[in-house]
Amino acid sequence: MFVLMSLLLLVAPEAATGAPPAAPASTPARPPAPAPPSKPAPAAAAPAHDLVASFKTTKTIGELERCLTDRLSKFGEVTSVPIEGMKTLMFRTTDEPPMMIDISPPVVTVTTKFAVWTKPIIQTCM
Repeated sequence: MFVLMSLLLLVAPEAATGAPPAAPASTPARPPAPAPPSKPAPAAAAPAHDLVASFKTTKTIGELERCLTDRLSKFGEVTSVPIEGMKTLMFRTTDEPPMMIDISPPVVTVTTKFAVWTKPIIQTCM
């Protein structure tokens, strides 16, 4: 009797466990759900040139570097890198990507997106 029950379990385990019977092989598979409609592209993102701002100045590299460093360092970290007759300042805060400022009189250029409240600070140093 024990051998008979063991064979029954091996041959038809779904009957012993109470699991629903498997679908017959001739039943077609359920077609995949249709893909969700693609999201429309967001309104045209601001082109890179809208992120760049240039300011005219009559001040020297040293004066501009001192003013910008003194004012911006109250709100984040300022790093200065000399590059072939100009200086690049990198301003970093904990909650925004770094902002890059190229100082090359008679022009100062912000080459990245402005940190939220920095544009007026930069303008006062010009």
